[in-house]
Amino acid sequence: MFELTREEQKRIHSQVLRILHEVGVEIGHPKILEALDGIGARIDKAAMRARFDADLVEAFLAACPKTDRQDRRPELAVRASLYSGKYHDPETGKLVPFEPRHLTDYFRLAKVLPHVTGYFVTGCQWRVPPETEPLWERFHAWKYGLQNSNTLYPLESADSILALCETYAALKNLPVRNVAGGGVFMMSPLRLSAEEADQFVWWWQRGFRVGISHMSTAGLSAPVTLPGLVALHLAEAVAIGLVDKACYGGNAFPGGAMIAPADMRTMIRPYGRPEMAVANGLWASMTRFYGVDCWVQSGLTEAKLPSVEAGAQKTMTTLSALAEGADTLLDAGTLSIDQVFSPIQMILDHELAGALQRMLERPRVTEETVAADVVREVEPGGLFTGTMHTAKHFRDEIWEPRVWGRQMLQAWEEAGGPLDVDRAAALYREWMADAPDPSVLTPDEEETLLKVIRRAEAGDK
Repeated sequence: MFELTREEQKRIHSQVLRILHEVGVEIGHPKILEALDGIGARIDKAAMRARFDADLVEAFLAACPKTDRQDRRPELAVRASLYSGKYHDPETGKLVPFEPRHLTDYFRLAKVLPHVTGYFVTGCQWRVPPETEPLWERFHAWKYGLQNSNTLYPLESADSILALCETYAALKNLPVRNVAGGGVFMMSPLRLSAEEADQFVWWWQRGFRVGISHMSTAGLSAPVTLPGLVALHLAEAVAIGLVDKACYGGNAFPGGAMIAPADMRTMIRPYGRPEMAVANGLWASMTRFYGVDCWVQSGLTEAKLPSVEAGAQKTMTTLSALAEGADTLLDAGTLSIDQVFSPIQMILDHELAGALQRMLERPRVTEETVAADVVREVEPGGLFTGTMHTAKHFRDEIWEPRVWGRQMLQAWEEAGGPLDVDRAAALYREWMADAPDPSVLTPDEEETLLKVIRRAEAGDK
């Protein structure tokens, strides 16, 4: 859509340097501050603040692995995700509380959709004691073959989390470091709280890797101006990279952006506004300036049910990100800002993903595809439908929808006038009739892991 000029990129970068030099980052644990001191940060112990001089930041950025994105085509990842919220029942159309069978059915569907290639869960979708939620998250991820957020809170659960990870690692003959560890959040603006820092240090000191994520919201936790939003998010990303360098010896720029505007009337963080698309474009431009990888959060909506609003918002943010050359993620099935999970929407998003994947394919320009010989064969006024050239190529050249309309008006009326949600519901019933159980654990493995969770529920570490 647009590209920042070199001067604009330099102006934003200069503000990133200024934020890190003048403001720095509040870090809620002295051990992390000590590690940052070891790589040259300026530490204010009384304020629990680390500041970073320009030379340190520039050296870090220069050493980050570089990516040439000039001719690289962006990648679209499509993922079925579950957070805490409600289930959109495909039979009744109502929003209902999650039950275990809903979780099973959600991933039964996801795993028969070819464009959905990622599966993610965070937390537990029904009420459990807070101290066991990270255990249930891991159990469900391992049971169904999902990626999980590796939640580490609360700190009181750390021993139980580690025990569960050790048990799973032993069952699968894996190193426990391939299984344990997790992630915490830096709270914008520029604060790794004491609680999150304690979790980080507990696992770090035991040799496990902990990632740090962050989200910024224009008008709430970041400046309302979009360049200011992006500058702050960049400063946080550099600070996170420097913490990783200090604690683990890494030197990578975390190129992901979870940035959005606030709704200034309601103070929610909507996921389907044009400002999100513009901010993602600014982020993509700045990562090109740094020469690093880039992915952005997109493909989401604040619509509560499958609707024109949902499709428009998901398409706007996903397509604009791809146009900017950013790798992007479409969360299939997710509605209402990560609060509603709909099998019908997942099918609609799968259809959108197929169309977008077709758009990303590079056309093959050869003598055969330019097809001058076929034009000569058909001659003026003819039809290409019956040629061998069409028979040979149409399956590869023309995308075939399953949900979007394929009829003229009269045929559509004679079929009862189905809408896309009606066709998606019919496909849901068809596909679920043969969808296999998504479980990948054996019954004995499940029972072994559940024993660890029951001990934690009983208060035994």
